Amino acid sequence: MTDKQYPRRAILKGALSSLAAIPVVALVGRADAAAAKVDPADAQAKALGYITDVAKIEASNTLYKAGSKCSNCAQWQGKPTDAEAPCGIFAGKIVAGNGWCKVYSKKA
Repeated sequence: MTDKQYPRRAILKGALSSLAAIPVVALVGRADAAAAKVDPADAQAKALGYITDVAKIEASNTLYKAGSKCSNCAQWQGKPTDAEAPCGIFAGKIVAGNGWCKVYSKKA
């Protein structure tokens, strides 16, 4: 073992510096998560027919029911009034509240 002793002041300064860094790290993590939006050109989004605005749905789309959109879907993980929120289908990504995809299921 080493006989080196650390002054109490140095230990407390290190502990306080570490505690001060925790909120900064948390904010940086949130900023990265907020930037991950679903790209309609992404392979998964194309396969599920994801669009960012229900007003752009083609009349030939027989799966779409009037009034259905991401913000009232069972997979929506935000408040109904949120413009964007995470989706259970697109793990780790954000979808538009006014968007829609083929997996839409009305919230109970």
